[in-house]
Amino acid sequence: MIGIKRIISLVIITALVFMTFHTVMEHSKKHSGLTNVLMRGILVAIDPGHGGIDGGASLGEHFNEKDINLDISIKLQTHLINAGADVIMTRDSDVSLESKSDLQSSRYKRDLDARRDIVNNSNADIFISIHSNCFRSNPKSRGAIVFYHYDSEEGKILAHMIASSIDEIVYKDFLGNAALESKVLPENLFILRSTKIPGVLIETGYMTNLKEGRLLRQDNFQIAMAKAIAAGLQNYYKNRTILRYY
Repeated sequence: MIGIKRIISLVIITALVFMTFHTVMEHSKKHSGLTNVLMRGILVAIDPGHGGIDGGASLGEHFNEKDINLDISIKLQTHLINAGADVIMTRDSDVSLESKSDLQSSRYKRDLDARRDIVNNSNADIFISIHSNCFRSNPKSRGAIVFYHYDSEEGKILAHMIASSIDEIVYKDFLGNAALESKVLPENLFILRSTKIPGVLIETGYMTNLKEGRLLRQDNFQIAMAKAIAAGLQNYYKNRTILRYY
């Protein structure tokens, strides 16, 4: 009888300890940002699209896609480093990359070739390419799109993780718009098909949408977007850890 009571007491104490630990961890994550356990030792390659002579989509002298891409990418780099990850950037300033390629082709193709080589030679575990969308014929279009290569199952999982985080952190929490949802789509883009590791290309929003175009240039929106992408990456590795455990 004493043995049974002792076992019951141990079970209750263990449960209380677990609940307390879980509460503390959740509180910590909520108030101090991403935890730095799951991303430790992970090398992430971030590719801010366009740059230098290549402005990407442009809606005026001071509204160029290349600048938005770089701003969000640098903020993403900070979030990932704070989460324990290592980060390599294809560019960290306003430059194009064609000079880093030996390909005998157009400037555009040499730039893409250089980005592919930087990612493939970096020994990164995963990569994120950051872009901003433009749809002049339909200025009402809005919301992020996360592209993955249709042959990459890991890329698809990563894309869904990031999209879910964008919906929760950016649209629901930051904008207060739970009805707005990002899209996840397969695509045969060069940077997705030619890289050796899982990755996604994220169109973070539409420059051509009046409201979203303003948001894309705002520092606090960029911070929310970077935080969401980083959280999606962490959820991706959390999911992999759980699957390995079972």
